[in-house]
Amino acid sequence: MRAPHSPARLALVFLLGVGVIAVATASDLTENEPPEFAGPPALPIRIADGRSNTSGILQVWDEASEAWGSVCIRPSAFRQSEEFWSELAVLACRQMGLASQMSVLVNPMSTRYPWRTHKIANALPAKVMVKYYMSGCSNAGSAQSMFDCGDQLDVLENTQPDCSTAAQELGIGQVWMPVAIACRGAPKLRSPPPAPPTSPPPPPLRQMTYSFRLVDPVSGKSEDNNGTKIQQGRLEVLLPKDGSSLPVWGTVCYNPDKPALPGFVLRHICRSMGVPSFYPWVWQGAAAGSTYPPAPDSVPVHWIAAAGCTSDAIKGTLGCTFTPNVAEALALVEEHKSYWDPLQPYFSSADVLLNLAQSCAKGGHAMDACLSCYGARGRGTVHRPAHLARPGPGPTLLRAWASSHFSPTPAGPLPRGESTSPPEAPAPAEEIRNDVELEYDTIFDGALYTVNFNTRAPGPPPTDPTFRGTVCALEDWTGSEHYGSQRALAHTLCRQITDGKRPFGIWMDSHGSFPGLSDTVLSEWPVVLQSLDCSRSGGPVGTADLVAVRGDSTYRGVEFMSIPNNISFCQATVVDPIPSSVVDACGGYWFSQARSALSCRTQDYLSISSYNMMSVRLTGGDAEGTWGRVEVLYRLPGRGPVWGTVCPAALQRRHVQAICRDLGLGWEGAALWPSSRVSGAPAPWRMDRVSCSGPYDPRLYLGQTPLLSLLRDCNSASNTPLSLCPTDEDAVIFCGGAGATPTPSPAYGSSPPPVYGPYGGSPPVYGPYGTY
Repeated sequence: MRAPHSPARLALVFLLGVGVIAVATASDLTENEPPEFAGPPALPIRIADGRSNTSGILQVWDEASEAWGSVCIRPSAFRQSEEFWSELAVLACRQMGLASQMSVLVNPMSTRYPWRTHKIANALPAKVMVKYYMSGCSNAGSAQSMFDCGDQLDVLENTQPDCSTAAQELGIGQVWMPVAIACRGAPKLRSPPPAPPTSPPPPPLRQMTYSFRLVDPVSGKSEDNNGTKIQQGRLEVLLPKDGSSLPVWGTVCYNPDKPALPGFVLRHICRSMGVPSFYPWVWQGAAAGSTYPPAPDSVPVHWIAAAGCTSDAIKGTLGCTFTPNVAEALALVEEHKSYWDPLQPYFSSADVLLNLAQSCAKGGHAMDACLSCYGARGRGTVHRPAHLARPGPGPTLLRAWASSHFSPTPAGPLPRGESTSPPEAPAPAEEIRNDVELEYDTIFDGALYTVNFNTRAPGPPPTDPTFRGTVCALEDWTGSEHYGSQRALAHTLCRQITDGKRPFGIWMDSHGSFPGLSDTVLSEWPVVLQSLDCSRSGGPVGTADLVAVRGDSTYRGVEFMSIPNNISFCQATVVDPIPSSVVDACGGYWFSQARSALSCRTQDYLSISSYNMMSVRLTGGDAEGTWGRVEVLYRLPGRGPVWGTVCPAALQRRHVQAICRDLGLGWEGAALWPSSRVSGAPAPWRMDRVSCSGPYDPRLYLGQTPLLSLLRDCNSASNTPLSLCPTDEDAVIFCGGAGATPTPSPAYGSSPPPVYGPYGGSPPVYGPYGTY
């Protein structure tokens, strides 16, 4: 049968035995296809011998033999799965006028096809060879058909008897097979699931002052012969036993296979005892092979885990949502086993908590936690009795941990679950500490900010000229002296620049792709500040009007810090001489803030899903900005940040609500509107698919429900330039509901920040939107 040549949307559909065949010519393109691409001529293709006209063996018409030949592929392509998404599949389905966004190449031996298909596949002649099935189509962005992907395909001049013979003739292998295809469109949105069964919510998080001690397992003492607290021993906490009002010392179970004691909680424990806390080391004290004797049976096991915790490093308090013993853990499993979602952020499943409780019950005091509270290198010796052997080699320490402002926890009994107000530990007050002036510029239509600082040399009168430049980046990894300083500076700058509207900042490394931030320019950037540390300048957390997460966290713990109103409250260190080169002052531009631009947002973060998702905005809507076309600023490989639109099929209602929250707009009534509401020029890029994780939301630790953020928790799931969405369709959304989303800061107080010294009510701000 000769293939038809007249242009038609679907040239021929007919039945052949039990198989359904769909045939298309090169002009069988939907009206929403990309612009023409001057590639090789496309041959007619069809789907045959499948269960429908959208799934079956992919075949190509051979003019010379007037017969259909198969498209061949290596069997190893389906080693991991019976099918996989491919640009070739999308282009082939699009060429036939079928749904194409989620099209896949399929193993013809798949159980989805009848035995007849398997038998026919092996006997089909070969016409096209898929040389590289793992790589993408280099012309995918402008391709009209699968034949435009010449780098992936080898079209034979004449058909061969079968795929394996063709491969052997070409010298590319011994065993090849025909490939099948399934043409699929975007998945349809499903109806909301039924309401989940009711389950008790987690208990509220309460800040407490716990009493901890380390005990020598042999002598039972917590001090050495010199009266100094030991810094290595069995960990014990003072709590009531079995509901009694009288507290007793008890142990903490530790299972190294199911660790449930976050590192920052261990650091808090060491600090609360007034011993070094730079690097705590925990292990099983009386496990098999250990010489440590277990605690007496009369000593209770108070904790088997500490989950959903936060510590106030200034007040010296610790708050945890869950610190169960064995009985309490088993009761939690029984109470929530029918619906685990409320506890899932703390324990990934009921089995995890159940196994932890069972292992601690079975192991008893053989699983008691022992703790070593190490100081930094060169910061003193760990005090421990001579018979307590150090458990393995100690860690390599890089910097000192400055913990002089932390005071030990006052001793004394404290019933479990009871909140108390501990004596105020010395805390840095929020006060004016410098006269550094902020200067900023906007890039990418105001989405990001580049910042510089103006300051004077130390000592000169205020009439002397200022010098302009950047600041060196402080090391703020967990446990370092300036832990949280990078985040705190970003938050403070955003709070100052946006007047508190978007107070949470994220540093976006330029990677040489930002305007004016090339490697050559950055290497010559002047430096005026050795450091600008805002991480301990916002006053006590308990009275701050804005708090944020101190650093990267896990689902089991987080530490908060207060954020000052502007950089005048931060601790500034001016370089000497001023200005200095970025190499001399910082060790290179990579270790300065000049390398980064600032993204200011409404949502705080535990972690970031992707630093490629930089900003979001609504365009073409109303003057108030409550609705419009969704546009995202996204860093594309090899192109840098580019504003693009979003395919409507990529957004579910939760994504729409997340965008509205990111914009500080009402979100409960958010909705996806027709694309026709906004007319605008096509964007140079479009996000066709969205993938989200998390949410990495600090609300989890503030007794609130975690909420999704597009900028924080989501990423583009498209790794292809091939458009998977009609060119005239862009997502348009409406943001409405209960008003702007509040920042996830607890209502610690509403006292106004101090006035900015001689400048009155606001610090000097330079730039196109400044007020100075």
